[in-house]
Amino acid sequence: MAGWCSSDSAWAYEPGKGQYWPDAWTDLGICAIVPEVSIISPADNSTVLAGSTVAINVHATDSDGTVSQVAFFAGNQKIGTDTTAPYSASWQAVGLGDVAIKAVATDNEGNNGESSVLVSISDQALVTSLTSPASGTTVSLGQAFNFAATAESLNGSVQKVDFQVNGTIVATDTTAPYTANWTAGSAGSYNVMAIATNTQGTTAISATASVKVIEKSSTKHKLIGYWHNFVNGAGCPMRLRDISPAWDVIDIAFADNDRNSDGTVHFNLYAGDIHSTCPALNPEHFKQDVRDLRAQGKVIVLSLGGAEGTITLNTDADEVNFVNSLTQIIKDWGFDGLDIDLESGSNLLHDTQIQARLPRALKQIEANTGGNMYLTMAPEHPYVQGGMIAYSGIWGAYIPVIDQLRDMLNLLHVQLYNNGGLANPYMPGAAPEGSVDMMVASAKMLVEGFELADGTMFQPLRDDQVAIGLPSGPSSANSGQAPIQNIVNALDCLTVGTSCGTVVPAKLYPNFGGVMTWSINWDKHDGYNFSGPVGDKLKAMNGK
Repeated sequence: MAGWCSSDSAWAYEPGKGQYWPDAWTDLGICAIVPEVSIISPADNSTVLAGSTVAINVHATDSDGTVSQVAFFAGNQKIGTDTTAPYSASWQAVGLGDVAIKAVATDNEGNNGESSVLVSISDQALVTSLTSPASGTTVSLGQAFNFAATAESLNGSVQKVDFQVNGTIVATDTTAPYTANWTAGSAGSYNVMAIATNTQGTTAISATASVKVIEKSSTKHKLIGYWHNFVNGAGCPMRLRDISPAWDVIDIAFADNDRNSDGTVHFNLYAGDIHSTCPALNPEHFKQDVRDLRAQGKVIVLSLGGAEGTITLNTDADEVNFVNSLTQIIKDWGFDGLDIDLESGSNLLHDTQIQARLPRALKQIEANTGGNMYLTMAPEHPYVQGGMIAYSGIWGAYIPVIDQLRDMLNLLHVQLYNNGGLANPYMPGAAPEGSVDMMVASAKMLVEGFELADGTMFQPLRDDQVAIGLPSGPSSANSGQAPIQNIVNALDCLTVGTSCGTVVPAKLYPNFGGVMTWSINWDKHDGYNFSGPVGDKLKAMNGK
């Protein structure tokens, strides 16, 4: 049953904490979370030769325990069981036509999760299947297509596999596994196929995959918001298609750290919980909404962290699991990239393994996903500008991470809430929360640079990499709410040099990144009190 294990409100149902935790547990005292399982190969809708031996490879994890076994089925026939990762089985392809391959993972609590793919058995002399990209995929302009194909030959051997895009061969591989990368030069629709050739000159052509290449948000001044994947005072999680069209960058809050703390990250779409009547979200609807929003030029990123969110990056093994799991999540769910929102519960401190390993891991994830991954960060201000006051513990702890990721970073929207006023070099004391001076000082420090407490300098970021981070309304944060007019004045001060307070930029920031808020859900709950006027202001700025 749902509860502590599957609810994002983990604090409410953790064993021994609060009055409701017994409701979240079965009579056996264990949580009923099913294992996550996915078939790595063969690919869905692939073709295999009759009589060939097909390797079935499966990835399976269990977020609240261990995987005991994975059972493999071809149609209704069980073909094997594996109890040790990596999970695999061999299947002799017999007959002709379509066969469903299924993997069923069982965890230590007896819960089952399954995954299936459809393969076609052929008796043709040469067969090939395009396994990547999948038809319907959306790729951002500048991001590489990751081509992959299988090919088998009854007579002779496979000599090469060509990858064809819109009628033109753009890449060739002569050895299995057949893979290549290619980057489109412009936005538009592309038809991709694989063409296999064997040593006897026979060719085979795969089914065609239709791929759309889109430009990432071309909006200069962006409205950025966080979407809740959980229930709180703002209400039930809503479908992405139902959010305001004002949002340009949408942060999905949040990914989950594996309970075994082995570096693995999960994305568990809201599946209902026992203390609300909120309906579960449908994964296929969610993926379609992501595709539709991306096709409109919106950017969708998965956020890591939150107020009490954690990640595990203590060892080389953790780092491998972190990279591999997030690479797969981005590919499976169609996200543009990641948001780093590590706060007080994350243990991101100076001289920690997280601080040292995170930049390298993010660079590897970008490489794994075709390059040009969209990266945003939402640190609390002590983690960045706080480095002026002290440079140890949490103070300035994000700065080494930012420094190593400057070339990747798209937006840094420091949270100007829940932490009091902002100490800055431009005025005595601290700029008050919600004030024009706080917003302008925060941006000025990031765009113009500032001296750290250890005597070194934080080097300036580009103005397009910096945005203001604010709560959307009265209930979305404990403090830091800014009057709309203050937000408007701060934007004018930063971009055109008018309506400034005490703090004035040394130069104009014509490409300033925009405004981030927590959250999209609270904004809708409050009658679009934030996205309406702030979105209108940004739209007017973009129209100039």
